[in-house]
Amino acid sequence: MCPIKNRIGMLNSRELLAEIVEKLSDEPFMEGFKYLKSKRAFKLKTTDGWYMIDLFPSRVPSWQVVSTSDKEVMTDILSIEPIASRRFNLIMDWLYKLLVKHGIDRTNDCASAWCKAKEHGYDSDYLFGLDKCNFEQEYNRLRTCISGLARSITTEYITLEQLYKKTVYPFFKQDPDPYKNGFDWVFEDLYLSRLVDIDNYNNLKKIMMRHLDELKKRGEPNYIKAEHLIPEIIEALEREADIARKKRN
Repeated sequence: MCPIKNRIGMLNSRELLAEIVEKLSDEPFMEGFKYLKSKRAFKLKTTDGWYMIDLFPSRVPSWQVVSTSDKEVMTDILSIEPIASRRFNLIMDWLYKLLVKHGIDRTNDCASAWCKAKEHGYDSDYLFGLDKCNFEQEYNRLRTCISGLARSITTEYITLEQLYKKTVYPFFKQDPDPYKNGFDWVFEDLYLSRLVDIDNYNNLKKIMMRHLDELKKRGEPNYIKAEHLIPEIIEALEREADIARKKRN
């Protein structure tokens, strides 16, 4: 990060973000995506859900930035941490309705899968000096990252079968991380299994029930709050998945 001698011409973080968004909007790999200012993310709607490129921008004061040279950083930073995600409405909506019915707060805008920068060989954050001293360099790095994430999320998660193969099937080889937070993803994965791979559903159910037992033992807050609903949730997911599978066949 290059230092500055004065603050003449320095942008604020909102102005700099707007400039970055404008440039990204014109990139060929963002075709079809629409920038949502309220979410600070690019969204591409599909007939079965959406794709999203979140920017997660934040302002970082200069004193928190570690210089890569012997010069002091004298400009605040706009940090951008891009993450791509994919949502399939079919495997999310039924659980949202059930939880809301029982007074459990849950947004109905959650993703089904994510592509994170580090996992795809890119840096996780991009630091733009508000003085724009490194704008072109960082923009080119960010462009490369977002291009790769957009390509990955829109090719690796086109279908429910792809989602199942990448995010659920691995549990047959290795149990879920016992310290993974939350509990609702367990039922979303069970729903997906019953929808696209019903022959293996009972085996996955055993794996997931062991995981729920681990959550209970360590008192995972989200699990404890909804523990009494588990029989009803499982009954609902099996019913809803069976209905959806028949419609797909």
